[in-house]
Amino acid sequence: MSRRYPIITALVLLAAPAAYAWQAPAEEIIIEADASSLDRAAGTAVYQGNVRIVRGNVEIRGDQLSFRFDGDELAAAVIHGAPVRFMQRHDGERTPTVAESREVIYDTREGIVRLRGGARVVQGGDEFASDDIRYDTRTERIVAGGEPGSRVQVTIQPRRPPSDDERPEPRQ
Repeated sequence: MSRRYPIITALVLLAAPAAYAWQAPAEEIIIEADASSLDRAAGTAVYQGNVRIVRGNVEIRGDQLSFRFDGDELAAAVIHGAPVRFMQRHDGERTPTVAESREVIYDTREGIVRLRGGARVVQGGDEFASDDIRYDTRTERIVAGGEPGSRVQVTIQPRRPPSDDERPEPRQ
């Protein structure tokens, strides 16, 4: 899938860390902000100003991060920014996957990650852009669209032809 549909792979890479980052992570999550508040009775936590979230090779930056809890379980996470910026570094020589939008919403109950407002995902020069990108973490389904009159734009860069060393031997 990744060779033929690299932008879909980029979207999955974008959504997957957001989807499981808050669910019993194997790596620590670091959240930095100018200010934070926690209201246990209301089931909310808010981080404001120069928010930075780091988990492993994933970094997300925004202006405000809000968590909504149902008891001790995370119900939703919302990140606002002008824009929210996401970057996932990869092993090897691959360029990082980067994305941005004005808002990222993760609904843990529905398993939906949503990028809203000028959403854009870029991986290795390939780009997927829309006003609204929704990723269902359970079905791995991506739906893009937006307001009436908005468009989805996908840019796929040409792939380099295989070198002589990479070409299969001709059958005889």
